[in-house]
Amino acid sequence: MLFTGCKRTSREALIEELFDKLGVLSPDELASRFGIFAEQYILSIDVEAKLVVTMAKTGIYPAAVKYLSDLSSAINSLKSNGVELDAGPLIRITELLTAMMEAVGKLAASLTQYDFSTIEEHMQFCAKNIRPLMDEARHYADALEGEIANELWPYPTYQEMLFIK
Repeated sequence: MLFTGCKRTSREALIEELFDKLGVLSPDELASRFGIFAEQYILSIDVEAKLVVTMAKTGIYPAAVKYLSDLSSAINSLKSNGVELDAGPLIRITELLTAMMEAVGKLAASLTQYDFSTIEEHMQFCAKNIRPLMDEARHYADALEGEIANELWPYPTYQEMLFIK
């Protein structure tokens, strides 16, 4: 059976039968390959998700906080000299940073779940829960990249990767 622990569809049964009939893969070999590819998928998602968490916590968050500190100091200094600057960028960066860290917190929490009854259930969890949280964190990180000064941004920017300085 191709998908162990799951109800087989007629399409899966036809594929399994065709592979067996043509001597491509026996049902056991097909199930084994599925298991290997499923484990590779789960491991890849796990490694990438952990990297997203680490990059956000140890690179992007400190850079954003430093930039916020620098901006607020400059705004306050100018204000004491009678110059008013818009605090909009501070608010926008704070909102983006907060949203990113909320997504990262959810992502980190989802990585602690290991109570799956089948490998298919685990793959579905990766696809429907972990990947969207990774995408959400990435969305906020991309937005922050456009707001934070280049000299403080901890990773190569898209522009730097496209047009090597």
